[in-house]
Amino acid sequence: ALLSIFAGPYSVLLGTALTNTATSITKDRAYAKMFGSASAAKNAIPRTTYALWLVRDFSVIGSAFVLPDLVANAISDPSSNEDVKKMTQVSIPIVTQVLAGPLHFIGLDLYNRNLDHKPFASAMRDRGAALAKNFAPVVSARIARIAPGYSMGGVLNTSLRDTWRNWVSNKTDMAPIKSTSTDGVPTLGVMATTTKNQPQAWNRTSA
Repeated sequence: ALLSIFAGPYSVLLGTALTNTATSITKDRAYAKMFGSASAAKNAIPRTTYALWLVRDFSVIGSAFVLPDLVANAISDPSSNEDVKKMTQVSIPIVTQVLAGPLHFIGLDLYNRNLDHKPFASAMRDRGAALAKNFAPVVSARIARIAPGYSMGGVLNTSLRDTWRNWVSNKTDMAPIKSTSTDGVPTLGVMATTTKNQPQAWNRTSA
């Protein structure tokens, strides 16, 4: 059961997220130090900020590499849903920024504004008001950043990958294979291109 978690699309999610998150959080930490408030410059990044950014990155990677196929297969026939997959590849990463944007903003707000002197409920209202004020520009900026690479880029990447796989598959299917006939004469077998419902056919010519 544990091994099945690391197979299929979830292996893509884990591998890509772990690689991407390390560089992304390092970048965000540096930017927070460079462009954060002067009063926070000497402070360490809160652990809660790192946790929020980690969830943000996993949500973005999952929305780009895992959810599109799962959603497309759930709402349409998996054998003929290429257009649906393209639609989900474009839309889901964009919609996910409604979640990822606030996670990113609150993480920065926790670092830039220390509200420990306030009661928890009051601090939450304060941060909620700041998020509501900045929600539209934050989410819009993240969509502008994510859409080219993860939405349109995802569709283009899938198209190029499938074209490459088909090309390699066709090259492999048509590769010459040496064999020997029953009378001991060397022959050259070439696998003919097959269709889904046809058996493999062999064309044999004497060497």
